[in-house]
Amino acid sequence: MNSTHPSPDDVISTLGTEFVEAFIKAVEGSEADFEDLREYKPDWAVHYSSRFVANFLHERIWGRIQPALDSHPNAEVTDKMPKREFMIEGRYRVRVKRHDESDAVKGYKTRGANSFWSADLTLPGMEVHPLSMGYRWDSEAEAVVYPLMTLRDGQDKAVWAVELQAEVLESGVTDIRHVALDEPAMPELNVSEELEAEAETDEGEEAGS
Repeated sequence: MNSTHPSPDDVISTLGTEFVEAFIKAVEGSEADFEDLREYKPDWAVHYSSRFVANFLHERIWGRIQPALDSHPNAEVTDKMPKREFMIEGRYRVRVKRHDESDAVKGYKTRGANSFWSADLTLPGMEVHPLSMGYRWDSEAEAVVYPLMTLRDGQDKAVWAVELQAEVLESGVTDIRHVALDEPAMPELNVSEELEAEAETDEGEEAGS
């Protein structure tokens, strides 16, 4: 791994295992919330757009993670439209995102988005790294696959991507694990998705993706 980039272990250590566990639960909880919504009005659910589902999951993940952010000693939260993100220890700026099969994060490529997702490595020891924490999305099944974290160097480029797992051991201690994913494929150009992204409101420039 490039020495200028932190490893998944480095990132998890800085975020804190309690926070990462809370994030995993927030993703899993958002799935349950969406199931509740679909069961409440199944006739509505058949007409939900991909954008609506992405925004709903984003809102529920963001809402569920708030207690962990509020109690985190080194978290700085920005939640004022059009920007929704948080910074941990001044080193990691984080947005909640949906990831496609190529590890790209969806959204209109504005100047602000390009600036956010580009790694700032100008001053040794003072680097600020963009992180995307969210979930892998199966577009065919239209379902969340697993909680995911990626270190970014651009909206379409993941330096690395890991699946996040939490397992309760017999001792009662929760073990946080990360599973490295295969080298991401190059994203395919999908004109309809790009046009949809332009109309999308996200945290920053593209909320909820």
